[in-house]
Amino acid sequence: MNRFADRLKMLRIENGWTGEELAAKVGLGKSGISSYESRQRACSHDLLIEFSKVFDVSVDYLLGASDYRHVKEEPIDESTEGFTVKLVKQLIENDVIKNADRIPAEITKMIIIALKSDLKKRT
Repeated sequence: MNRFADRLKMLRIENGWTGEELAAKVGLGKSGISSYESRQRACSHDLLIEFSKVFDVSVDYLLGASDYRHVKEEPIDESTEGFTVKLVKQLIENDVIKNADRIPAEITKMIIIALKSDLKKRT
């Protein structure tokens, strides 16, 4: 099953574009889109990225690797970061964490994103 072909056609129809209109947006000839939608042709990486931009969806979504249209990385804001710092300090004081310097930056970022998500759900 070629999820790319299905998703490409679905997104084109959702946007109300003909194959020819979409082809013009990504720099293809008239019959270009139909060859992808009918599974006659494989999509290059560069064109896949172009489709991703045109439809404002992730490449993973286009390929069927994810059912989420967007991969969103939220910026860290001061209030959440302050809350996280307080939380980590309290975890250190209670001996849950022995040394904050040993927490990798990417783990700290994941904690912040998780906290932001949880706070959004509660408000």
